[in-house]
Amino acid sequence: WDEYVKKLNLGVSGQAAFDPVVNIAIGTHIVKDLYEFYKRKTKDEKETWTLTLSAYYSGPSDVAQKGLHPGHEKYVSDVFENQRRYAQRLQSEVGLLD
Repeated sequence: WDEYVKKLNLGVSGQAAFDPVVNIAIGTHIVKDLYEFYKRKTKDEKETWTLTLSAYYSGPSDVAQKGLHPGHEKYVSDVFENQRRYAQRLQSEVGLLD
């Protein structure tokens, strides 16, 4: 958290983690950095996203030291399922994905 507060020059305390705007801003930068890191190490998009989301879920050091485990698989599966549902909802309700 502190690393990204400094990197993004936000000047906020740890309490700002409960502010949705700050939380999303920092979270998206963390995911972006993890994605860029794993993209250099993987051969396909699905593997890149699996490692990215797993590292976001439990930390990059956990993934590096222990590899993927069922908790990661469940989290990644849930994220992909939610992505599918939201895309489907946007398609049917708003027509944004035509």
